[in-house]
Amino acid sequence: MNWIVALFAASGVAAVHAAAVVDVYHRVFHPDVGAGNFVPRGQILLDSSPSFVSSSSMSDDFALFAQTLAEYSTDDRALYQVALESGGSWEFSSVKYCHLQLASTEDIILHTSLSEPFKPYAVDYFVSSVPHDGACPPSTMTPTGFVNTTVTFQKPHLPPLPELRGIPPASSQTPGATAQPVEEKSFLQKYWIYIVAVTIALALSGGAPEEGGGPRRATA
Repeated sequence: MNWIVALFAASGVAAVHAAAVVDVYHRVFHPDVGAGNFVPRGQILLDSSPSFVSSSSMSDDFALFAQTLAEYSTDDRALYQVALESGGSWEFSSVKYCHLQLASTEDIILHTSLSEPFKPYAVDYFVSSVPHDGACPPSTMTPTGFVNTTVTFQKPHLPPLPELRGIPPASSQTPGATAQPVEEKSFLQKYWIYIVAVTIALALSGGAPEEGGGPRRATA
């Protein structure tokens, strides 16, 4: 019975360990050379403070990348790519390979979902000492690694909803004052001038002459 309990405990520890590690890969790419295979670059340990552990072969990988690119190592089309494997496909982020020559720090941002906070589905990668114009430096140094690596988890979040408020009309008389609502006028208040004009016109006309009115001429 004890060995069964020990077996389940060991399997549980292995599962926790497997879920607490994210494998990171890398490669170089140039359109005239092509893309090689992604090779292991290290592991990210997932805990309260995630950390990156480099692969023992990372220095050799950079030497191989420099040999692969050769004269294209200073070409701004040469890219260094960091990737995660997700369901048989690769999710990767790229920087110019020439920017690695002077970079001493790097940032790895892992994007996760709210339901699976420790299962990244995408990655963003940045390095320090990038010129403002993005141009490649004249140096031809071979990158060997980084002094400092920062790992960050980024969860999706909704932007704050805007507060919709009615804007009161501004008063034209006093700047910044709120205009008072206009009082609705009655029918007489709106059209009294027309009623008075019609009444005066009828009074001055004296009404229409009676039919058959006027003096009659005597007949012989």
